[in-house]
Amino acid sequence: MFALSKDTSLNVYVPTTNQLFGIAPASAIVGVSAKQDMYQIYHEGNVLGLKNAHQMARRLDIAASRLLSRAPTISRFTLNSKQLDTYFIKVGTYSLATQDLHIDKAHRLLWEDWCEAYEEFSPIRINA
Repeated sequence: MFALSKDTSLNVYVPTTNQLFGIAPASAIVGVSAKQDMYQIYHEGNVLGLKNAHQMARRLDIAASRLLSRAPTISRFTLNSKQLDTYFIKVGTYSLATQDLHIDKAHRLLWEDWCEAYEEFSPIRINA
């Protein structure tokens, strides 16, 4: 088991394709090395339309909090380094403790394009 704390710096990713692992457009995607050649990835796309998760900063906070607490969720998966390199591009880092997001200059436009893909979802309504 890997050791994490609120001070752990998490990697921030953008997928290489829009049709990946059921990840919603503009999801916050964070990850960390779990053990040799394996990475734990968590994501938050606000597909339920929560009012407090429309901003990327909040989605990053949710995904990072879940990863650090190892929360059970369908919004997580484990990849080896080859899969990670194939399906994701590391664009920066995020600190939950300081809520500091650093996007590498070389990936700034990629990150901005990913963030602009966000769509607000209407809550699911069940007609009785």
